[in-house]
Amino acid sequence: MTDRSEKRGEDEITHVTLENPTKNLAFFVRLKVDKGKTGEEILPALWQDNYVSLLPGEKREITATYRVSELGVAKPYVEVKGWNVE
Repeated sequence: MTDRSEKRGEDEITHVTLENPTKNLAFFVRLKVDKGKTGEEILPALWQDNYVSLLPGEKREITATYRVSELGVAKPYVEVKGWNVE
């Protein structure tokens, strides 16, 4: 997984690239953006898609949009959870 963030006016947009390099299905993958590595989840966040499945070898980019003010002084930290996810 790789991610990058950019500001657009009052919004912050985080682009997350997911890749499944295994021979197994990555199932029910959930993404969330936190206020720093140990911070709380940023809510509300509008995800382009979430709870996705990735076939073996599949790669996808998914974006999240949220208010810059929700981030405060922290940097966005993307967390990935799911079945068959390392």
